[in-house]
Amino acid sequence: MDISVLVAVAVRVTIVYAFLFVVVRLMGRRKLGIHSTLDLVVAILIANLASDAVFGGVSVLHAFFAIALVGGWHYAGYYFGVRNSRLQHWMRGEPLVVARDGEMLTQALVDERLAEAELWSLLRQQGVESLDEVKLAIIEPSGRLSVVRQEWAREAQKGDLQALAGQGGAL
Repeated sequence: MDISVLVAVAVRVTIVYAFLFVVVRLMGRRKLGIHSTLDLVVAILIANLASDAVFGGVSVLHAFFAIALVGGWHYAGYYFGVRNSRLQHWMRGEPLVVARDGEMLTQALVDERLAEAELWSLLRQQGVESLDEVKLAIIEPSGRLSVVRQEWAREAQKGDLQALAGQGGAL
């Protein structure tokens, strides 16, 4: 095996990995679902490399080397991301508040490229019927919506009956 070929493969894999990462990251987190940007990039690259090896587009040895390199970049991304908050922020992103105290934050929706109708769909999936119920609505780095409800809008808990009884409320 010629070392110059392996170096060329390593350079190409690194460039494609970085390019895919940036493109997927720019798509916005709501497109990712439960997977991180890195997970999606790795899945795309490994599937393509495996396909090329299976159908003879590249030698199996070159494909295995490239897949191992993608796996190494994936591991390195998480390894260094956990140890460096700046790198983790850049790789995973930060939660983004899109509604606060019953009001949509229009600029946050624009920044996230999230239409108001899409936010309403996500809110309905969380059981929110009115924006007044929302204390905070946050798009997490995974793309999921987290909702913190106003105190009066949250679901009743077991301890609520005891609290009500302790305040002299009727049961």
